Amino acid sequence: MEAVEEACRHLLNEVRRGRGDHVVNGCSVNHKGLLLELGGTVTVSRVVGTPDHRPLFVAKAELEGRIGRGEGGNKIEAEQRAAKALVLEREDGR
Repeated sequence: MEAVEEACRHLLNEVRRGRGDHVVNGCSVNHKGLLLELGGTVTVSRVVGTPDHRPLFVAKAELEGRIGRGEGGNKIEAEQRAAKALVLEREDGR
């Protein structure tokens, strides 16, 4: 578990340094994957009433009693945003 947390810290530091939102040193950063490795969960649902041509999804990420939220035009985008918010918050010690 310590190795996973160290890898997460390294990747998140790269993101903070402005090296991209989801790409670090040419590699894709999977924030949801990082969150799941740390023992978190992510749920997503479509907002009722949004049109088929412009759906809106909301996601909730949970880890250690903390909650992160995200939204996007597809499930993956919403999940990644929720997970990123929560993982960065955790690393910042908030």
